[in-house]
Amino acid sequence: MIGKYWEKLTRLIEDWKLILALASKPSPDEFNAVMKVVGIAALIIGAIAYVIRLVVILTLYG
Repeated sequence: MIGKYWEKLTRLIEDWKLILALASKPSPDEFNAVMKVVGIAALIIGAIAYVIRLVVILTLYG
């Protein structure tokens, strides 16, 4: 029984090693582009959440 879990753990570690070997550090331009997209997405999601909360508050307590 322990051998089965040990085999799964060993396979998982090997998969992680492969992923880390294939991964590369992004260039500054790629990093900035990703950060812009993430920032814009966060602002959009925050704005939508604010509007939804405002509508709920106004309909329940308005």
